[in-house]
Amino acid sequence: MKPIVHSLPRLVAVLTVAVLLRPFPAHGQQRQPLGLGGGEATVDRVAAIVGDSVILLSEIQERLLQLRAQGVELPDRSAAQDSLRDEILESLVSEQLIVQAAVEDTTVSVDEARIDEIVAQDLERRIQAFGNEPAMRSALAEQGMTMAIFREMLRSDARRQQLQNQFLARRQQRLSSIPVTDEEMRAFLEENRSVVGRRPASVTFEQIVIQPSPADSARAEARAEARRVREMVLSGERSFEELAREFSQDPGTREQGGDLGFFRRGQMVPAFEDVVFSLREGAVSGVVETSFGFHVIRVERIRGAERRARHILIRPELGPEDIETARVLARDLARQVRQGASIDSLQAEYGDAQQPDSLTVPTGRLDQLPPGYDDALEDARPGEVLGPIEWGPPDRLNLAVVQVTDVRGEGDFTYEELRPQIRERLQQQKLLERLIEDLRDRYHVEYLVGEPSA
Repeated sequence: MKPIVHSLPRLVAVLTVAVLLRPFPAHGQQRQPLGLGGGEATVDRVAAIVGDSVILLSEIQERLLQLRAQGVELPDRSAAQDSLRDEILESLVSEQLIVQAAVEDTTVSVDEARIDEIVAQDLERRIQAFGNEPAMRSALAEQGMTMAIFREMLRSDARRQQLQNQFLARRQQRLSSIPVTDEEMRAFLEENRSVVGRRPASVTFEQIVIQPSPADSARAEARAEARRVREMVLSGERSFEELAREFSQDPGTREQGGDLGFFRRGQMVPAFEDVVFSLREGAVSGVVETSFGFHVIRVERIRGAERRARHILIRPELGPEDIETARVLARDLARQVRQGASIDSLQAEYGDAQQPDSLTVPTGRLDQLPPGYDDALEDARPGEVLGPIEWGPPDRLNLAVVQVTDVRGEGDFTYEELRPQIRERLQQQKLLERLIEDLRDRYHVEYLVGEPSA
């Protein structure tokens, strides 16, 4: 059974919403039972007034249905049901308070184009769940709703979410100034020990990952091909998307016309993103070399700190001698580590910066690592040096030298292991509590549960 407290949140991921499930005092108001029957049809009524908005009983019922759809086991007892509905109402009130404040905050803006994308993606997922659009239209009609009305509901929800996200994210910088005591953190861990679960058995290792380097002649040929493709792009005779589908050697984006979607700084290799973030919208780059090969890039859209780009990748061909040279180097690196050399210094000198230099992996998930890792690590001991392990396609071969640093059995997480996460969680909770309390002083909140709406 999923714990309810971890299934209700609808605020942003960066801030905990567990606090929203703790009823705030209703400023002396006596609140009547919500009176929602389990699945029974009810006449919609106003449950609460928040500023210039209202929260309807149907919104509470919708949250209950969402929980049930997520596999949450809802309480059977009437008192427990009333308590859960109270919690949902408090969550809705708190969300609406944040939306009200965000709307009035001149530093918070809504990207309507981004909302259109979110709605389109959400609608597509829902249509796929029904099998096809006619089936979904039929299901909506049974609820007295059209596709246009449903789309507008999704749009309204996406807009609310974006307002909440931006408003709360701007207040994240205050986290470090919020004090949390050691006593509070230990108490939080004890109260939530059952939710935390047990630490799985795991293996921790450091690694050096290298890749064969193509010969200078192969790099020159690839660069020339990238220049030729770029000239075709600039001529305008064929679309960038069409050329990407024909020439790009990036299997992850080729069929999408080279589309990389939106990304921020730090998500791409530096040489690539430095060029992207220097271009204006619609501009085409020169030939850009990275560890992946040679790129021709076009910036599709600029959205604040984000860019949406397409690229065409041309890879230099690797010859047998290039691969053998890399194998010789990998074997030599493994020998040096076995003889006591620092794997950190060797990693800094030879390793691929795009690959993690250390990992802790539950033993039950070793099969999710690249091929060869799981067999090598299955019975590994601390200090053992493994490899070289070869993985990846021939044109993107990787060779890894691995040193095991720790092997741990299953057990309870210690306070020290969880301390940083607990501190941040409590700081987020306190920040949100203070924020909601301040907003309740700024905006009128009135509970009308049990009273018919006007």
